[in-house]
Amino acid sequence: MRWDEYINAVKASPHHNLDARLSLLRECQIMFASVKSFAELSSSQWKALAGVIGSKQKLDAGLDGHDWGWFGSMKGMGDFANRISEQDAFLTRAVDCIPRYGDVSKAQFEDFCRNFLQAFTNSSRIGGVPTATRLLAMKRPDTFVCISKPNMAGLSDGLAFPKTTLDLENYWDRVIEPIRISPWYNAPRPTGEYAELWDGRAAMLDAIYYEK
Repeated sequence: MRWDEYINAVKASPHHNLDARLSLLRECQIMFASVKSFAELSSSQWKALAGVIGSKQKLDAGLDGHDWGWFGSMKGMGDFANRISEQDAFLTRAVDCIPRYGDVSKAQFEDFCRNFLQAFTNSSRIGGVPTATRLLAMKRPDTFVCISKPNMAGLSDGLAFPKTTLDLENYWDRVIEPIRISPWYNAPRPTGEYAELWDGRAAMLDAIYYEK
């Protein structure tokens, strides 16, 4: 897609909710900009960023202005939710591996993955692509897209990767590299109403490929 085609695809989606999605991404960026480390955010903020926050928690924390299930609800991921509730130190290290701005390297992504998986050493289920990429997409929506069940089929077709074998080890090569050579991704940042969309253009692929 070209950039203009990307914009039209986002706007054409029956599930796009463009303003609501961009507002959520903006809130995430404000959270990360307010601290030096993921560890400094509150428990409720962790849960919101991870997509596991409940309705009462949202209300109590003043985070009820957003639907935190956008970009991948992780409420069914029990072990991940537990690590988030505990504010696991390995998850802090993982998220802190990813710079808040500037280029993100494959080495930094691999450091993220190593620490992320360490958080599940004593768990019956390890963290996987949906939970890891949820955190990545919320910190750097210009670089990462959260891949979960509702968008897996569409993204696998759009980016030409086999959905049955996607894991954290090949996510960079099969998802990030194709995104980085796409015309829409390499378009210059526009001025005006679509500047914010450009800032979250990788994460916003979910708006195009989400199937309810």
